Amino acid sequence: MLHEILLSLSGHPSPLLSSPDAATATILSPSERALLSSLAHLSSLHRSLIQHTATISKSHPSTICRAVALAISNVHLAAFQRKILDVERGILKKDAAFVGAYDIVPLTAVVGEFEGWTRRMGWFLEMVKVMREEKCSGAVIVDRLCGEMRTGYVDVEEVATSLVEVAQTAWLRQVASWVLYGKLPSFGKEDFFVKQVESGVSDEAFAHVVKAQRLISDRTTRS
Repeated sequence: MLHEILLSLSGHPSPLLSSPDAATATILSPSERALLSSLAHLSSLHRSLIQHTATISKSHPSTICRAVALAISNVHLAAFQRKILDVERGILKKDAAFVGAYDIVPLTAVVGEFEGWTRRMGWFLEMVKVMREEKCSGAVIVDRLCGEMRTGYVDVEEVATSLVEVAQTAWLRQVASWVLYGKLPSFGKEDFFVKQVESGVSDEAFAHVVKAQRLISDRTTRS
C-alpha cells in the first residue's frame, strides 16, 4: 500500500486513494481511512496543479502569468516531488523516523511528513485559478500575490514572496528591452505599460507638435 500512496502523491491516479473498494474499506480502520482521505486530497491537488500550470505556461497571453506558473511547477512542485523521494528513501533505508518495530511503517508517520503541504498546494491552486480567468493580466496576478504576502501563515508568505520576485523579474525584462533598445515586447504586450500607437494617430499627433513648434518659433522671432 505504501508504494501506491507514494505513486499517487507523485501525480499518478490511484484507485486505492480515489475510490477504495469495499474489501479495502473493511480492512482499514476509520482512522486509517481518514488519513488516506487527507493523502488523497493532497494527491488530487498535485495532479490539478500539474495540469493547470502546464497549460498556463504554454498558452497564457501574459508573460508574467506564464513565468509564475512555470515557477510553481519547476520550483515548488519539484520540491514536493523531492519530499516524496526523501520519504521513500527513508522507508527503504529503514529510517527510525518512518519504520517502527517489525519493519512496520505507521501511516501517521507518512502523513506527518507532508503536514503543511496541503495548505500550500491549496493556495497554489487558488493562484492558478486566478490566472485561468479570462481577464487575468500580469498586473492582476502581481497585485494578488502582493496581497497574499500579508498572511498569518509563514509558509504561504514565503512562497508568495518568491512568486512576486518571479513576476517582477519577468516584468523588468520587458522594461529593460524598452529602456535599452526602445523595443516593445514581442509577446505579452498587454502586460506592458507602453502601447504602440496606430500610424494615423501618430502622424496626426506629430503634425500638431510641428505646428505648435512653428507658432512658438514665430512668436519668439517677432518679440
